[in-house]
Amino acid sequence: MSEQVEAWNSSLNISERLRIKQAAMVEASLEHLFERLIDKKESLAGAVELFKALSRNGGIGVAAGESTGERVKITINMGADAQLQFKKDAAPKMIEGEVL
Repeated sequence: MSEQVEAWNSSLNISERLRIKQAAMVEASLEHLFERLIDKKESLAGAVELFKALSRNGGIGVAAGESTGERVKITINMGADAQLQFKKDAAPKMIEGEVL
């Protein structure tokens, strides 16, 4: 058992500990968030943003293989006939590596 505790507390296990702790915090707050979501005193814009965030987190409305990250689109108009467009997915990336 002490080996598992040591492995759990290892600096190599930080991302896994954070993932599990964050999931537990989200789960613990869902009931409160639902109450706020249906509260008529809350702004509609805030409720919609909360609904979208909860939906994305739950994978609702996301096609298989589609990123839930943000997209960036920059359009530069250079006169009547010329236009430059740049599109990029700005999905968050997990940086993993070994602590030296």
